[in-house]
Amino acid sequence: MPSKRQREADDILKNAKVPAKSAPVYEAEWEAFATFAKIKTRKPSKTDFVLYLDKLHESQKGSSVASILSRLASTYYQKYSQKLAVEYPELYDLARSFRSGEKPKQSPGLSKEDAIAFMESEPEEDDNKWYHLVRQATLALQWCGSLRANEVLTISPEDVIPRVTPAREKYLKVVFTPSKQRGEVVRDFFLIRDGPFYSTVSAYTNARAEFHIRSNGRFLVTGSKKGLTNEPLGINQVYTVTRYMAKVLKKPIGPAGIDVTSHGVRRGAAQSAADQGASQAQIQAMLNHATSSAANQYVSSSVAIKNSTATLVSSAHPTVLPSTTAPVQSFMQAPMQAASYVVNYNVNLPGLPQLQQNNQAH
Repeated sequence: MPSKRQREADDILKNAKVPAKSAPVYEAEWEAFATFAKIKTRKPSKTDFVLYLDKLHESQKGSSVASILSRLASTYYQKYSQKLAVEYPELYDLARSFRSGEKPKQSPGLSKEDAIAFMESEPEEDDNKWYHLVRQATLALQWCGSLRANEVLTISPEDVIPRVTPAREKYLKVVFTPSKQRGEVVRDFFLIRDGPFYSTVSAYTNARAEFHIRSNGRFLVTGSKKGLTNEPLGINQVYTVTRYMAKVLKKPIGPAGIDVTSHGVRRGAAQSAADQGASQAQIQAMLNHATSSAANQYVSSSVAIKNSTATLVSSAHPTVLPSTTAPVQSFMQAPMQAASYVVNYNVNLPGLPQLQQNNQAH
């Protein structure tokens, strides 16, 4: 399947022959660009385009800027027989970043900060600690695997497997059954030691052993004042975990507080991965989506893209717009920390290929 960038390039080719009635619009937009960039006979550079798009965005919506870029690309191809999307792909990241800030269609999902705060929280009353622990463990599994509510219930005790890396670092491999089959019968993800999610799931696993739980193949069970029970956790109880979290963290429910929707955890996990530099393909695999459209939205609105866009624009404005944005630690540069927050099934996330290669040995 062709990448989004290749599809954009193909669209340019398809639209290269401008309809006669539209030709004046294309010509006028190119002339406006050429005048701004002060080009007469020379070929325009990437900097010319970046400065022009940035200028347009001061007075026009991101969607309008993206449309103008598409028309400029058609004219560029006619003039130079080269695909702008291939020659300067960063321009499309820039246009998408302009558009991504406009009226998002859905809430951004549960934030990483709130998820971690819940892992580190204490119950309001000591006799509720087992009820609290069950919900912490449920959220930890949902977040780290980016799982749907029904998928987290497919995890059995045998599916939570302690492993050790070649560097002797402990981690947990978790296997689950995806609710939407995309060719795999089962999938897995990892929880790295020293993260709050690993600690929570380990504490819950120890509690299962302490109370001698026999739950008919279900890893998650209910908690009472006296401890864990043998009653499997139900789907409705999974749905209420985020509402309980909002109560514990004393935060409102909704856009200004905790996203308690059934997909809020998945969206938050995907956005966190994108913010740490995960690629569109990695996020698509993590979410088990058939198409890349949703994954592209997360990448387009990510901190990583926004900062790379800021760098791109500031480098084009060396004396006008110096970069003041602190670099974001790359997902590729911090595999263990990143995996502590969002870890993923069989895709090439940094650090995980080594874990996968040594699963049999350990």
